[in-house]
Amino acid sequence: MAILDKKQIDRSITVICQVSMRYHNEAFIENLRHRYRVWMKYRECYHLADK
Repeated sequence: MAILDKKQIDRSITVICQVSMRYHNEAFIENLRHRYRVWMKYRECYHLADK
């Protein structure tokens, strides 16, 4: 885990992270989205799945 201080870096920061999910149903994904909205200030979230 890294904690970055935007003031010290003096640049914009883009972070991309990967989250593995146990379930891929709509209710589970909505719950996860809600939790991330509460925990973090994110701009985009993508759901990718293999067939």
